[in-house]
Amino acid sequence: CVSCNAECGACLGPGPANCTSCDPNDFAHYYLLPTEDDDLLVGACTSACWPDYFADGQLCTPCHESCASCSGAGTHDCTSCDIAGGTPILLQGACVSACPDSSFLQIENRTSTDTNAQGQSVQLTEQALVCAPCDSSCATCSGPGTGECTTCNPALAPYLSIGACVAACP
Repeated sequence: CVSCNAECGACLGPGPANCTSCDPNDFAHYYLLPTEDDDLLVGACTSACWPDYFADGQLCTPCHESCASCSGAGTHDCTSCDIAGGTPILLQGACVSACPDSSFLQIENRTSTDTNAQGQSVQLTEQALVCAPCDSSCATCSGPGTGECTTCNPALAPYLSIGACVAACP
């Protein structure tokens, strides 16, 4: 009989990375999945999942491969994308390579709170690339304003005049 680490509910060995489940009385710790061994999940219990994992009960489950962070395992559950990857832009929960017409690329600063190893609350800031909507008069744009259109929505205001879409030329 081998004694488990204090955070483990069950384990394959004494170390903190040998847990097969977490202590059921310690709801502050999720089950982290660093390895998979013969269909048996083995990992360490921790207070937060890795950035590219999400908490699913007491299990940290990997995000879809296109996500840098997520709220679920699906392709539309991303909360941020890998800026260095092939699909760095967040669009309605999915990571894409380019913004579609009627939207533009915007850099968004996001803050979140995490807990460090000493149990202290730490504020984290990251930049994310997101697709933001153009003004409704624009078919394509460089920003959100009415004067930032690059092409016009022909049904609303078909003519482009100094960045603005108008119903008739001035």
